[in-house]
Amino acid sequence: MQGRSLAIAVMLAACGCAQPADASAGALGSGFYEGFLLAVSPGGRVVGHFDMEQGMEVIKRCTFDFVGRASGNQATIRTIRTPSLNGRITADTAGDVTFSMAHVRDLPGCGLVVPPEAEAAGTQLSRIRPGNWTELARVTGARVAFKATPSGRARRRYVVKGDVVGILARRGNQLLIVYPSERDTWPQGWVSAADLAPLAP
Repeated sequence: MQGRSLAIAVMLAACGCAQPADASAGALGSGFYEGFLLAVSPGGRVVGHFDMEQGMEVIKRCTFDFVGRASGNQATIRTIRTPSLNGRITADTAGDVTFSMAHVRDLPGCGLVVPPEAEAAGTQLSRIRPGNWTELARVTGARVAFKATPSGRARRRYVVKGDVVGILARRGNQLLIVYPSERDTWPQGWVSAADLAPLAP
């Protein structure tokens, strides 16, 4: 989501793999949401990357990472880096969520982007598309090309340093990742684990 707004509807690419199953009604699940990317593991661990922008000529941007624990349709979360802020994400029956976090507008850039209600009752954010990843990672390599197989050759599609990706599978030191964005297609492929860093410890 490097430098891109997350508030644009997308469709998942038909990429030779099964489409991610929708989360059950009311359950909080991995996905690409308006303003953030979320991973929920089978054990209930939550990792997220909040990235919201406003403006055209002058871009205002709020970005931070968070971690937490999900139970049913809710997750309690906290920001990973200082200042440590606590919040909550609650899913409704349509899969959309209400996001709330006290003092979130005090984070750099967030006062101009995040609506005031997010600090109190919460602000509703749409789920743009469900995902089938269970973990998130940040690209550390300058330019990391996708491979069709763990031992295959690099292809034309790639991700760049700072992009946040979802992890779909692991085979040795190779990871199958997908890059959700506002584009109609979500590229995916195998990359070396050495080119990624977990979003949360």
